[in-house]
Amino acid sequence: VDPARCLVIEDSIPGVTAGTSAKMTTLGFTGSHLDKKYYQKALEHAGASYIYDSHTDIRKILFGK
Repeated sequence: VDPARCLVIEDSIPGVTAGTSAKMTTLGFTGSHLDKKYYQKALEHAGASYIYDSHTDIRKILFGK
């Protein structure tokens, strides 16, 4: 599958790094972590295209709704 057609949803820094290294769109999930501010910055630094903290946000990210 073409990496440009893939979506990675990750809550770990290594997972986001792997997804972005493979040139896949990568979403960073912070909802389950105690220190959301730290994880948000760490996932952004790892290359996540979008950061969210609730699974209900995925629809907004993907479809703008």
